[in-house]
Amino acid sequence: MKRQDDYVRFTGLMALLGEGCKPNEQPSDERIEIYFRALADMPIEKVEQNALECLRRNSWFPSIPEIRNELSKNEEIEAQAQKDYALIEHFCCEFLFPGFYQAGLVAIEEQLKSRKKENLLPMVRRWGGEIVNTTNPSAVRAQFLNAYRAELKLKISGAKQIQDQVSKLLDGIGK
Repeated sequence: MKRQDDYVRFTGLMALLGEGCKPNEQPSDERIEIYFRALADMPIEKVEQNALECLRRNSWFPSIPEIRNELSKNEEIEAQAQKDYALIEHFCCEFLFPGFYQAGLVAIEEQLKSRKKENLLPMVRRWGGEIVNTTNPSAVRAQFLNAYRAELKLKISGAKQIQDQVSKLLDGIGK
């Protein structure tokens, strides 16, 4: 965020965040300036994406580290997706053969268990045949990664929703 039009977009984003949080909290000019300077090394598109993701997950005005953290969460998800795809691809190419698919799955399941990665077995079942038999590995990889990222984000947001529900229950008990 370096240009004047980035500042205009950023000011609009801050107003949107203020409207979206509870209670409604419009940021001061000083706060907008502090946030803009602290986040200046990030592209405005990433700041917008991360800030709106913070608002989707929480009802309060996000702090600078929370906005930055969304970026690191997304990078963490991407790194995990890439790493898990490479592992699945390796096992599928090593153990899955036409006519022996079920036997290959058993071998892969054992390998995943030994690495404490049993959670990947449904992805192997879903994508294994495509990974091994594709004529377009780049497309399969891209489709897998998109599905896997979405699943990881869903798990993260689901855990957050459960945590929020538990907090509300505990608050209700305390009253």
